[in-house]
Amino acid sequence: MRSSLASATSLLALLLLDGRGAYATVSVTTAQPASFGDVLVGTTTTAHTALVTVSGQTSGTALTVGAGAAPFNGSAISSTTGSTTTSVTASFTFSPASTGTFSQVDVATDTTGGSNSVSITLTGTGVAPLASITSTSAGYVLVGSSATATVTVANTGNAYLIETAGSRTVNNTAYNLNGSITGGNSVFVGTASSIALQDSNYTGAGAKSSASYAYTFKPTVMGAASTTIVTSLSDGVGATNVAGSITTTVTGTGVAAVESVSNSVIYGRLGSGSVSNGAITVANIGNANLAGTGTAYNLNGSVAAVSSGAFSVSAASISLASNAIGSTSSTATSTLGYTYTPGSARATTSTTATIAFTDGNSAGTNLSQSVAATITGSAVGPTYQSSIRGGAVDTPTVKGTSGSVASAGSTISFGTVGKSQSQTVYLALQNTTTDANGGNALLTDLTIDKYTITGVNASAFSISSIGGSVITEGGMLLVPITVTGTSLVGTLNSTLTIFTDESVALGGAGDTFTYALTAYSVPEPTSLAVLGAGLAGLASFRRRRTPRG
Repeated sequence: MRSSLASATSLLALLLLDGRGAYATVSVTTAQPASFGDVLVGTTTTAHTALVTVSGQTSGTALTVGAGAAPFNGSAISSTTGSTTTSVTASFTFSPASTGTFSQVDVATDTTGGSNSVSITLTGTGVAPLASITSTSAGYVLVGSSATATVTVANTGNAYLIETAGSRTVNNTAYNLNGSITGGNSVFVGTASSIALQDSNYTGAGAKSSASYAYTFKPTVMGAASTTIVTSLSDGVGATNVAGSITTTVTGTGVAAVESVSNSVIYGRLGSGSVSNGAITVANIGNANLAGTGTAYNLNGSVAAVSSGAFSVSAASISLASNAIGSTSSTATSTLGYTYTPGSARATTSTTATIAFTDGNSAGTNLSQSVAATITGSAVGPTYQSSIRGGAVDTPTVKGTSGSVASAGSTISFGTVGKSQSQTVYLALQNTTTDANGGNALLTDLTIDKYTITGVNASAFSISSIGGSVITEGGMLLVPITVTGTSLVGTLNSTLTIFTDESVALGGAGDTFTYALTAYSVPEPTSLAVLGAGLAGLASFRRRRTPRG
């Protein structure tokens, strides 16, 4: 056995002499923890070392250690041991470029023979402040009042997790979210402020991870408004912890009562003396009730009494709610009544009624406003016109004489008519008015109330019953007038009078129109023949009695 051991020792000595060392055993220890802990993004830790120990070898063992790669950095080591037990110190740094946990495996290797190796595990966490910006709307605000919109800046990062050599960093402004906030305008009023916020992991004295900044919204006109708020940060923008600006928008909507006044022409019957009723329409077309309810959001005002010529307006107060909450289409309205008494002349007249609004002007600024509302009335009515139509020939238009008392102004001649024979002439009655009536046809309808035929020969003339006939605007009534010959030889005269409601209320006693009716009556044909024979005999008798020359 001793001879065998001697043989083995001799063999090992020969191998060593040949320069071929036996495989070594490699082990690794670290002088500090393998983890680098929490490191602020953008900074570098001090070096952490790994102690690589080689044992079980006499000398000449080749040992290598890798340099690592970002975010872990070191220097590559290549060493040859000079004794059976030796060590090599490898140094690394950790430089995180963003937040998060990182790990890497480096290798220490014995390259002499069997390439024995061990792993060096490197770990670390990048931490940083991180900005979060949120905003709230001021909502619906009555023009002339105010409300607050806020911008909240928070540090949602994890920089206060910083741990170095087993202890946490406390109250170090380098790990704050730092910067300033500016912005606002004439309707969003705020103050520029500095920002210095720890994250929520820090619980020391004065810990503050978020702050809110107020902007007072003071709308001057109805409608949506906004402004941009700028947060300028020296760090904490994104996961890479760089400087930069983050913008946010604050919003609000100005609401107000808004007046709208409208009116249309009112029509009255010409000369009737009757009263027509009209109304000025006042509407609140604003959106103030999107902000709340109550009279503070109403359209308020009053109208002064008016008594001017044909018009009369009563004093009245106005209080109209704006659109209901959630609605932008409905409107509240009020009608301010007035009366119009048309005159006897066909004409259009107007006057003004003053409406004093205490708020809710038409510009949407919710200020007072005085509106002069024009009210207009037009006196309208029918227009009587007539023409004679006989056979295929129309005679020129004949207009009767208007007035409650009138003499015969137009003559309707029937020509010659024999005893018991009839002759008919057609009298066309027309309503030629072109007056607007606002949709009330009664204002321009012409009523033929009645007719009369008077005079010595009234019984010779007849007419169809036309009493109560209504001729609409642009319409016509064809009236047949008939004369019948009598035993009287000579001229038949009479007067036709037509009574209308022109210039008065419908169906009232208005203008009358008169026509002279005339015809020449002759005997019937047989009587004419006898009369002719008698006259001829008389003439012959007279000739026979004439003395000869």
